Amino acid sequence: MFQRTIVCIRIRASYRTHNADYCRGCGAAHGDGFRVKGTYYFQPKAAINSFWSWVDFHLTKSDFRQLRVDGFNTIILMIPRGLFQPEIRPVKYNQTAFDELHRIINLADAHGLKVILRVGSHEYIPRGAAGGRWVAATVLSNNEEWAAYRDLFREVAAQLRQHSNVLALFWTFEDTGYSPDLWLHLYSDNLKAYRAWLRTQPLEFWNQQWREQNTSYDAIKPPDQNRAPQNESKLRSFVQFADALLMSRMPDICAAVRAVNPTLLISFQPRPEINWGYDYSAQYRLPGCYSFVTTWFSPYQSYLFGEVQEGLDARRVASYVPLHLKRTRQLGKGLPVFVDQFNFRHFGGPDGESALADVTGRRARLFRMELHGLLT
Repeated sequence: MFQRTIVCIRIRASYRTHNADYCRGCGAAHGDGFRVKGTYYFQPKAAINSFWSWVDFHLTKSDFRQLRVDGFNTIILMIPRGLFQPEIRPVKYNQTAFDELHRIINLADAHGLKVILRVGSHEYIPRGAAGGRWVAATVLSNNEEWAAYRDLFREVAAQLRQHSNVLALFWTFEDTGYSPDLWLHLYSDNLKAYRAWLRTQPLEFWNQQWREQNTSYDAIKPPDQNRAPQNESKLRSFVQFADALLMSRMPDICAAVRAVNPTLLISFQPRPEINWGYDYSAQYRLPGCYSFVTTWFSPYQSYLFGEVQEGLDARRVASYVPLHLKRTRQLGKGLPVFVDQFNFRHFGGPDGESALADVTGRRARLFRMELHGLLT
């Protein structure tokens, strides 16, 4: 009983609770009016950083029974890139990890739970890839590395064919670079790709935009948000470049998945932020093979709607959820929206968010926010 209580707090109140709009295609496959009510699935001993190393399958059964009692119909599982694909030169797969994935999906099915997969998360990076744990450095700019990343989606989709309870898979901006203005310029593959992208405009165009006097494209130094003075126009151009690179890779994931599992739904999670006047709207313009757009919401997103007051309470934060969904639908050109997480305390967010992480009355406060957000 004590352990079950911890699991419920971890899943339902700690930091990730989920709901979703009706997804295109879900009704036909899983019953008209089917609506995802799900949660990321972790365990107390095996949280996000080590889940696949410490899976307790006996505990999984009791967890899944409790999730059904609590009204959930779906679990979301993260598929770490480097754990399932430990090497990329040549590409190798970890069948033990896939066997555990099959077992969890089968247990979910036995308890009446659907499954959505977040594929390619970057807590583990395969050998042969640039970067390190939580740092996916050159997956978009290095063709050999991208080919391996693309093949991961093919392999996952192929292995999912035997499971009728798998709804969809998605990938995210976070897993392929997250914040390019902070560190992507440190890698030669990215710098080479950046300078190639700059050549689509005359050199004088960039000099005017940045108020610089570069004499050649090779002389252009990438922007660095960590150093003053900041050139916001140049930082904006760098994230625009990163988005152009990301969007050029979008159709590849569809092709990889559809080649082996044509009925599996595919989604992408764009970056729901605004930096230097840039809103990342390009990431929302998904190719036609994407069935829905995935997003997340935290108190941090409140600033998108003009919120400046510190000490946000749960009700005020939750009041922004409908606006966030409306913005996501507009940027996504009307695609259905899947909210993969409500973060009650955003890591690295404004100090005012601490109001949602008070120890006193914490559980009640978070449950009130969850309930109000879902009802709204």
